[in-house]
Amino acid sequence: MGAWGRNTRTIVPIPGCTVAAPILRKVTAAVSQAARHQRIEPFDASTNRGVIRAIVARASRATGEVLVTLVAGRRNRSLEAMADDILTECREVVGVALHLNDDPGNAIFFRDEDGRVPFQVLGGRATIEEELGGFRVPIGPGDFFQTHPAMAEVVYADVIRRLGLAPGEPVVDLYSGVGLLTMMAAKVTGWALGVEEIDGAVQAGRAAAKTHGVAAEFVVGRVEDELEGLRARLADARPILIVDPARRGLEPGVIDGILALRPRRMAYISCNPRALARDLAKLVAGGMEAGAISLYDMFPNTAHTEALVILRSPDAEGLVRRAPQRKRLGGAG
Repeated sequence: MGAWGRNTRTIVPIPGCTVAAPILRKVTAAVSQAARHQRIEPFDASTNRGVIRAIVARASRATGEVLVTLVAGRRNRSLEAMADDILTECREVVGVALHLNDDPGNAIFFRDEDGRVPFQVLGGRATIEEELGGFRVPIGPGDFFQTHPAMAEVVYADVIRRLGLAPGEPVVDLYSGVGLLTMMAAKVTGWALGVEEIDGAVQAGRAAAKTHGVAAEFVVGRVEDELEGLRARLADARPILIVDPARRGLEPGVIDGILALRPRRMAYISCNPRALARDLAKLVAGGMEAGAISLYDMFPNTAHTEALVILRSPDAEGLVRRAPQRKRLGGAG
């Protein structure tokens, strides 16, 4: 267990990594011991031998519970016994799941045609709960969630504050994940819509919105596929947008779709300065004005940072605040 070497695919062991939470150091040690005990070899893509490709261990800051996902290149009858060993050794681990990924690439998770990460529960529960901004949501294998919840809470609070949200303003959260920012916005404005391609994350968001009694809707779908429908539904509402895309930035066609919505304001969260610079240049060329960029140490002791920038449409000042009628759109519920 360790980190990829610089510019290589060689594992550099870091048994005492101080960046990881103490409970994760304990869990990774237990997982390694369980693999050795069950004689389960690491997967080698070059030879197509072995079993375990990766271990995803996620700890909840809210509850202290840990969810472990074993990512395997193939099935092995000893994986259930390995899960039992982990659950026995670490009481903080409340669930162990198995995800099969035999693709030749470097992606940790394989996603099916619907964007889902298929998995099987080997023992315990399928989810843990995390809390940000006063909202608690379930997180399962493959669901996107920030790796540094304490700093994510700072970023999310800044998004809401710097957007200057007010009651009645329509908000659309693209790449919404489990919907925390969507719900935080809805709490202020009275309505918000999240778009996310991972079905499990959307189901978690819907359940959390119902539990917390906020008017947050969610659509299952790829952002680039849903923008046209959003434009038809929102008409001239001139929404406020929140985007938090993957490291590659906004997909082809998304910026044109965003500009077609004529957003009054927009928050762009990015973990890749190069992609952010590229996308900001296109958004500014499309008529939006970019404000100051805030940086956050989301990934301690690394060269990476999280960035937040607020963009505004200069012709949107003084617009009447008006949320669209609530109705079904795609997979909304």
